[in-house]
Amino acid sequence: YDSHHSQPKLKPCPATSMIFSYGSRHTFRRAKNLRSRGSMIPTIRNQFNGMPSNGNMLSLGCRFYSNELEERKQALKDKLTQMKKNVQEEAKRGNLWEFHEMKGSNGKLFPGGATNGDKQFPALEGKDVTGRTKTIKNSDFLKHPLNIVFVSQKRLLTHYNILSWKRPMFKLFPMIPQYEVIIPTNIGYYLFDPLMWYRIKKDYNSEDLQKIIQMKIFTSVLEKDIKLECENSYTNYVYVVNKFGKIVWKACGSAESPELIGLKEFIDQYCKEYNYKL
Repeated sequence: YDSHHSQPKLKPCPATSMIFSYGSRHTFRRAKNLRSRGSMIPTIRNQFNGMPSNGNMLSLGCRFYSNELEERKQALKDKLTQMKKNVQEEAKRGNLWEFHEMKGSNGKLFPGGATNGDKQFPALEGKDVTGRTKTIKNSDFLKHPLNIVFVSQKRLLTHYNILSWKRPMFKLFPMIPQYEVIIPTNIGYYLFDPLMWYRIKKDYNSEDLQKIIQMKIFTSVLEKDIKLECENSYTNYVYVVNKFGKIVWKACGSAESPELIGLKEFIDQYCKEYNYKL
């Protein structure tokens, strides 16, 4: 409503176009006829005062997209900050810190054992031996009460370590599916793909080959460092994941007899506690 004129002026507004398109002529005809009484003018004025104008709606839209953009920028900034911290920590430790950490430990950074089950195994996407894109996700784990996932970064160095876990567990629990994820840490490792796959095909059957994926290097950094907590690339990691995608047992390096016995007892106890049959 324009206070400088005696009649109300209608301003174009997208939010109120439907309201004004129906009955607007009748409303303003009544307003014109009853103008002398002053009965309709305040009503129309009150209706207009509560509606946003074109400028106000544009301002609301800009603020909405501005907030969304700020949230995206902040999320990206947090990821870059975390990556920067990882790079700084590696720079402080030196280029050979992984090698020195593994020296004389037979690939053992910690003993195998049960976890508190609060960490979720992330959905990981990669390519299988045929080059097709595959994803290991929670829906794959739902089919069985327990699943075993092997994770390695320098696959050629950890081949026999993985076999030391894979073969005994297949003999003890052939019904537990075994998955494997290869996370390359350097683009140069792709040059050794033919040799790596040749060694894997030599010791794996066709069914096991279908459960191996190799991730892309540029999409695997945060998954490796934050979610899986496998910082040292000179060793391999073993995760036992339940049907809900929770990590309930983990180990690393080559399998030792006490660890295999402990893992067998853990699986038996877990299945007995939750009435699972393998």
